[in-house]
Amino acid sequence: MKVAHMRKIELDLKLKLFKYQVLSLIEFEEKLVLINEELSGNIHAPKILGYEEAKVQRGTRIFKNNILECLEDEKYYIEKRNASLFAVREIMFYLQELDDVEIDLLERVYWFEQNYDRIAEVYSYDKSTICRKKEAILQKLQRVSHRRHI
Repeated sequence: MKVAHMRKIELDLKLKLFKYQVLSLIEFEEKLVLINEELSGNIHAPKILGYEEAKVQRGTRIFKNNILECLEDEKYYIEKRNASLFAVREIMFYLQELDDVEIDLLERVYWFEQNYDRIAEVYSYDKSTICRKKEAILQKLQRVSHRRHI
């Protein structure tokens, strides 16, 4: 079964979510590193002589064996990381088809969330030209999507 190519509105939405997906991917990777450290035994409970001593010591936390909880968290974050990674790779596939100027324009619109007036000022164009250039880029990406799914 062939998948229909993406419409411009879908591409626009994926580009808007790209920053979120990248930041989420970084967050999930960091959490997985922490979980891995805990599972590998690199994080240890403080040395205490007994439960009663721990109650009197300020700031001493009593650690419990939470391997099952860590494994569940690890599974959850692996699934989340994989979903974000898929979304990031999909957009990266499309971005490879663009030149540096087109990528810069999309970066200003979607990553830095600059308004069209600011972007027009940077490029020394008027606002309507920036809108047309963005639309032309989305059309180009739509053609890439169409070729990809043929």
